[in-house]
Amino acid sequence: MVKKEHSKVFAFFSLLYCFFIEAVSAQSSLKKSNHFVTQTIETTCKLSPISCLKLVDKALVKTKKNSRIYYRLLQFRFDSLFNLQRRKQLLAETEIWLNKKDTPIAFRSSVYIYYAKAALFVGDKESSKKYYLLARDMIALMNEALPSPMRLVVLANLQMQLKEFKAAHQLLSDLVNKYPNSPDTQFMMELHGNLAHASNQLGRYEEAINHWKDTKEWSELLGNKQQMAVVLYNLADVHFTLKQFDETAVTLKQTIVLAQQAKDIKKINEAKLYLVKTQLKLIKNCQAYLTFTSIEKNELPVRHHASYSEIQNQIEPC
Repeated sequence: MVKKEHSKVFAFFSLLYCFFIEAVSAQSSLKKSNHFVTQTIETTCKLSPISCLKLVDKALVKTKKNSRIYYRLLQFRFDSLFNLQRRKQLLAETEIWLNKKDTPIAFRSSVYIYYAKAALFVGDKESSKKYYLLARDMIALMNEALPSPMRLVVLANLQMQLKEFKAAHQLLSDLVNKYPNSPDTQFMMELHGNLAHASNQLGRYEEAINHWKDTKEWSELLGNKQQMAVVLYNLADVHFTLKQFDETAVTLKQTIVLAQQAKDIKKINEAKLYLVKTQLKLIKNCQAYLTFTSIEKNELPVRHHASYSEIQNQIEPC
């Protein structure tokens, strides 16, 4: 069962970055000063994509092109652009790297994935599928050579993008059983977040709620408020599907607060629009109107513009 458009943003927070770092860390021979700089940026990027972009842009100017540190910085940048839903910018920046075959294989595969995601956003389904398949085959080969649970989560995410939901669900469920108590916070957040999406796509909504709640706990341990907002937004979406509108409203209000703290403008407005829909379901028309008037349409993701216009034509002042 394929959900409505607004719920198709799969859990994929900084997963590609973790995957990339995992692949190159054993080979890296960085100078101590450079290592300190990248570690500082890494810490910041785990907490805030907005702050991450600022630090990365400054560091890229001072970094030797095509060095391992350079690729790491670009990976941070791509992660942040994706998490902030800047899809067109992500498309343009990853397209530059598509035909460069002398880059690290982990970096190249993540470029393919992010390009595929951005291409799908602009409606280029053919290119999107092409690069998803290339990335899937590349990562599968890497995993044969060096098995990794994080890489398997990446594979499962790709399977979902290709609508192979049952296969993804099985793969992720096996990982949950195999690693029930992993101390890796990022891995556990990604694992349960992706499994929540797979469950949702298969219509297993109660199961999806449980996994989103698990994801929420791991995201809180990680401490990235932007990611916490994304998790709560997805949890609210499942509550809405189950017509649990009171729970939906509470969760969306929490989403807005966290998105405001993270300065994620698009998520703030996206959550407000969803809250309006929920308040209308609860017949709280005045609250819905007040929430609606606080939305900045220009900061809404494009996929929500039609819904915004539809509500605008129906909602009445109070």
